[in-house]
Amino acid sequence: MTKPKLLNVVPMTNAPHKLIASALRTLEAEASGISALTAAMQNGLGDSFTAAVNLISNDPASPETLLLKGTATAVNLSLTSLTFAPQTVGTASSPLHFTLTNSSLVPLAMGAFTMTGDFSQSNTCGSSLAAGANCTVSIVFTPTATGGRTGTITIADSDYQSPQLVTLVGTGN
Repeated sequence: MTKPKLLNVVPMTNAPHKLIASALRTLEAEASGISALTAAMQNGLGDSFTAAVNLISNDPASPETLLLKGTATAVNLSLTSLTFAPQTVGTASSPLHFTLTNSSLVPLAMGAFTMTGDFSQSNTCGSSLAAGANCTVSIVFTPTATGGRTGTITIADSDYQSPQLVTLVGTGN
């Protein structure tokens, strides 16, 4: 028995946003169905969508239709890197701030804020950020040694591109 090969993927229909299909290597239909198909929202801005993917092959049952439903979020960071002025070892700097904005039409679930390096954070984000709302993240640099110091803040959330990442740079004097 010859396995039918996928011949064509017809773009999604009824979608208000451009959807992209990723990981569409050479898909082969197995007796149990298609091995893998991943669809991702692109520039969704939080709207709900319903869409369909038509898979057309040389299988007698072709075409097969996959129905998709979902809601995408959209997170925007005012800065993706912060550079601190030189700071005396062991003393805390004044905070630098950036804003995280939920540009979508649905709430954004906030997860852990993970720090690396000689930096600490506080934020006003809470456990959920309402649609269209923003919060402030404040970073303090307290060098533990002289010379260049680097770190990151990684923010986990329900956005499809999570986690968000901000690079942190400072110099210890």
